[in-house]
Amino acid sequence: MPQFRLTKKYAADYRIGALLEPQNVLHPLDDWFIDVIRVKRKKIAMATHAPSVFTFFMPYAEVGGAASIPECIGILLKEFLYDQDLSEWAEQIESLFRKPAIFCKTVDKKILGHMNDFKRCVISYINYSPNGIDPINWDHLAKKVNSMPINFSEENRYIYPVEMLGSLLGYPLKLLVESARTD
Repeated sequence: MPQFRLTKKYAADYRIGALLEPQNVLHPLDDWFIDVIRVKRKKIAMATHAPSVFTFFMPYAEVGGAASIPECIGILLKEFLYDQDLSEWAEQIESLFRKPAIFCKTVDKKILGHMNDFKRCVISYINYSPNGIDPINWDHLAKKVNSMPINFSEENRYIYPVEMLGSLLGYPLKLLVESARTD
């Protein structure tokens, strides 16, 4: 059963009234936070994996509304894992996301802080790009977010969401787009 921690805004869009308390999860690719942002008057779901802060963006209009977002997370994650030659993990995702979803409260403020930082970066990137961005490539923006430093390690190097996801899977994943990496 995949666990989705929903913000109040997203829960209202999905029309879920009462949310459960978060549970301990067993699968390393379980436990996702979902929030909504507005960009150019359109609603965009932002799904962030709690242990790694790996993030996807999904426009409501492209996936069929708020109720389709949890299913799309599984599809996007499976596509990503196949692209990274991690088919054994992709097959596990298929079985995980086949089970009924559990919708919970967002009680971890650290992840919400990362999500708010990502939102600000995305909005700034869209609003201040020299040539403007239209249409917006949400997959490319997700790659940029997942290749941004989010922490600093004890080994004096930056830590990126894609690398955190790779360490959870026991497989070294590389940055998805070029960055100003200095380590």
